[in-house]
Amino acid sequence: MIKINTKSFDWLEINKIYIDPKGRDWSELDKVDREEYAKLLIEPLKGKIQTQYDKTDTHRIVKQLLEQWFYEGNKISYSKITNYLREKNFEEIISAFEEARSSIIAATDKRFSNILIDWPVAKQKAMEINEPSERKHIITEVIKPGNCHMFAGITITDLGIEPERSTIYSSKEKIEAVTLVYDKELKTIIKEFKAVFNYKSLSKKIRHKLLTATHVMVCPYCNRQYITNYKVAGESRSTADIDHFYCQDRYPFLALSLYNFIPSCQICNSRFKLSVDFGKDEHINPHKRGFDKDGVFRLKGVESLLGGPIEFEIVNVDNSEEIKNSLKTFRLNEVYQTHQDYVGELVKKAQIYNDGQLTEYLENFSELFESKNEMHRIIFGNYVAEEELGKRPLAKLAKDLLDDLGIKIRD
Repeated sequence: MIKINTKSFDWLEINKIYIDPKGRDWSELDKVDREEYAKLLIEPLKGKIQTQYDKTDTHRIVKQLLEQWFYEGNKISYSKITNYLREKNFEEIISAFEEARSSIIAATDKRFSNILIDWPVAKQKAMEINEPSERKHIITEVIKPGNCHMFAGITITDLGIEPERSTIYSSKEKIEAVTLVYDKELKTIIKEFKAVFNYKSLSKKIRHKLLTATHVMVCPYCNRQYITNYKVAGESRSTADIDHFYCQDRYPFLALSLYNFIPSCQICNSRFKLSVDFGKDEHINPHKRGFDKDGVFRLKGVESLLGGPIEFEIVNVDNSEEIKNSLKTFRLNEVYQTHQDYVGELVKKAQIYNDGQLTEYLENFSELFESKNEMHRIIFGNYVAEEELGKRPLAKLAKDLLDDLGIKIRD
């Protein structure tokens, strides 16, 4: 919902973790410091890349991509490792993986290569639904008579039967048994990448350093929960979870990438997102943008202004698929209904402090306020400037509704 402000990052601390020990960017650190910082992430990762690449039984696709991403000639490049981990746009990396992965499909089935992406998502969705007819609809959107031979556990006959009891659609166990004939090979590829990009190998100390260095103060997915950074015995700590925007199970090669880390609240990460594949179903990526003017809070009727029930919602202005999916995954319209009292107070304040009165206050008490935005923050109890919405929970809600109520949010 809220864009992460990378300008507030403590880049010195972050870049120490993602340091190129051979690079020239770190003249402020002596050689000993550089080598010490390199032991935190870069050196262990280099060792894992080398080990996996040198194994005789490493899958050819894993070896091909490791060479493409990290080698210069017959040697691993430190700069390629650090550039890879600090890459902001993952499209090229994901595309390279998907293209290489599709090479496991037989030449006669190349036209069905998208099935490697579509089936895991469809299977997960079907497993989450109890109604057999809905399960069948999801499954048969992917599995067709022409590609059914690429699956085990389902036949062409199954595609045409009514989804009744005792059919393949009647239990999660039977759906679980439906697998791609390439599943074993795909699991090997994922397993080998996980061995290289092992997120669990990143110590808690480094994770907390990264989280605190981002200076993210509020969960960017919901803008409802504070993220608190603090210190214990001089060591950095954070209350945030690290969410992997592209999940580790399907994109293990992004498990250590800086811009795949989203500091988030536990509710968004562990209760709502879970294993939803943001690579397949597009969602708003907080490193790239927020809801901005495309997803806005609005009051649903004039009754809210006349003492009636408070009704409001997040409107997907242009019916964006990214916003639609984000609203659904994080249950934003639903969870925000717990803030009825807050919205009610905003409505009353907007009527008491109309725009004309606010202008008068600014003129009469100019020595108290540095700007109109500061006055808005003090009177309405929240930040309302676009670039400051990540400083306090519910700031996006306040800004949008005040705008809807005719309060001009301007410097």
